Parts: sequence; structure tokens; C-alpha cells
Amino acid sequence: MERVLNYLLTLTPRQVLVRLWLLLLTGAAISGIRLLSGVASAVCIIVLVGYSHVVVLGASSSSPVVKRFGRLLCAVLGVFALAMSIIMPFLELRGVDSSLSAEGWIGLAIALPVNIAVFVPFFLATHVISDVRRAKGVYKTFDFFPTFLALYFGWFGGIIYAHRLVRESFPNASSQHSAGGNGG
Repeated sequence: MERVLNYLLTLTPRQVLVRLWLLLLTGAAISGIRLLSGVASAVCIIVLVGYSHVVVLGASSSSPVVKRFGRLLCAVLGVFALAMSIIMPFLELRGVDSSLSAEGWIGLAIALPVNIAVFVPFFLATHVISDVRRAKGVYKTFDFFPTFLALYFGWFGGIIYAHRLVRESFPNASSQHSAGGNGG
């Protein structure tokens, strides 16, 4: 993941946003093909949370506990994405089952760890970025809030703010950063 983070650090925030949208639009386009709908959904989920995973697992400053938890969440998400890729084309589409049937409980048992695996990386990445900024002395009170919102709503353009913070915070590609322009 460190290589992926270093590669992303060479890109401007706009380039990251464009790549994010291209991947999401590609996933949306291939989701219309019934046989590839599971793959498209898995790709879109991974793209949406992937940046946060790259920050958590690629940053050398992440604590071992955060990295271990990030790896576990990445594994849960990977297993879910693989299962979704295989199973989704064969599932019958229907509404939400609100009854307390065995099938509903099984769905809930699957959905809970998957939702945790999808949403917790945003908090972990916010923690890692805040720790690095705190160590550099540039962290301000409540800086975590816009960072979290930028990561969570990255595909709406928040990735521009988040990527600027990551480029400023992580020195891994400082030479490419200065060669890459002003970051906008």
C-alpha cells in the first residue's frame, strides 16, 4: 500500500478526483450487464473506500494497532467484494425484508460487519492524517471534522481537500510534490 500511496502523492488533487470519477462511471456503466453487476458494485465500493484504506495502510506513521485494524477491515471488505462479485448476478432483486425471518437475520449478520468495514476506514484515515498533522505542529482544534467529511464525501469533490492534506502531511513524495505544481 505504501507504493500506491506514493503514486497517489505524485498526482494533483484534481487528477485523483478525475480518476475516482472515471472508475465510478465505468463501474456504473458495466453494472447494466447482469453478469457483471456484482463486479461493478464491488469495484465501486472498493473505489469509494479505497483512498482511506491506502492512507491507513500506506502511511509509515500509522500505529501498529491502526494498521492491524485496517488490514482486518480490508480483508472483510475484500471477502465481501469477492462474494458479491460471484453471487450478485444470480440473486433475485426485491425490496427490503423487514420481517424477523431467518433470512432477515442472516442478512443482518452479513450487513453489520460489511457496514463496519465500509465506514470505519474513514475514521481511521482521519485519525492517521490528524496524527501526522499534530506531529508537524499544523493541526488545529477540530481539524478532524473537515478531514473526515472530505474523505467521506470524496467523490463529491471532498477528495480535493483530503488529497491536499495528505500531500502536505506525508513527505514520502516531497520531490514529486514540488514537481507536480501547486496541487490544484
